[in-house]
Amino acid sequence: MIGGSAVAAEATSQLTNTTVDTAWATVRGPLRIGAASLSDVEIRVSGRYPELLAGAHALQHFAILIDQRSKSVALCPAK
Repeated sequence: MIGGSAVAAEATSQLTNTTVDTAWATVRGPLRIGAASLSDVEIRVSGRYPELLAGAHALQHFAILIDQRSKSVALCPAK
């Protein structure tokens, strides 16, 4: 169970340089990433990694800014 949602069937997810076996679930929310608040986000989980994977669909309404010097990421509402 993740956020009250059962984890569904496994699939293979494509990362930048590899693939990983994942299962999916829906986080009912709110899921907060910085100041952004998202609801009903489909995420992927993997036994190989402790993190949740939220993809482009969840972030499609944001511009993502990556500052390598300060090691920070900002989500800004897309215009």
